[in-house]
Amino acid sequence: MPAKLYGKLAPTVRWEVNPEPDVAGYIVYWRTDPGPYIGSINVGSMPVNPAYTVTGLFPIQRWYYFAVTAYDLAGNESVISDELAFYVSDPYTRESRATVVARRG
Repeated sequence: MPAKLYGKLAPTVRWEVNPEPDVAGYIVYWRTDPGPYIGSINVGSMPVNPAYTVTGLFPIQRWYYFAVTAYDLAGNESVISDELAFYVSDPYTRESRATVVARRG
């Protein structure tokens, strides 16, 4: 079961650095319902404190599910991380943060 958080319109997804030496970057995925991910962003290389703030999530007052992968210099993508469930409420609530792990399987 994914971790569940509640928070503002633009949640910040944080993850652990993949320790493999050939990691070239990360991809953050999201979806609203069971099934395939409907959005993704290649956030590139983040060697320290990797995080990405996902903006433009509409509609509000619904659950969004996030996961992260790492990819190497050859373009091989890791196994997807554990999923994080986040309830997007409104722009006035406190920011919530969570950590997911992107590791190659």
